[in-house]
Amino acid sequence: MVAAASSDIAEELGQVIGAEKPCGLTLNDDAISNYVQKHVAPGDMEFPILLKVYTISGKFDAEHMTPVALTAYCTQMRRIVQHYGFSK
Repeated sequence: MVAAASSDIAEELGQVIGAEKPCGLTLNDDAISNYVQKHVAPGDMEFPILLKVYTISGKFDAEHMTPVALTAYCTQMRRIVQHYGFSK
């Protein structure tokens, strides 16, 4: 099932992965892998490139937020991780 554009999935997932360290999250590799297998076409060569870019930018952005902004950001990231079952 591939519904959303892979660029959107790469952006959204990259932001979650990029937030792992700044937000103190522990992501489950198998859950992330299953999500990618379900939502990204097997022949999509653009996805890994975009995921890398969005992961790096997400981490950089989080590391440069004000404390209050980071609190709000990480609160929602924890909710997303829990909603999708991405946490260990």
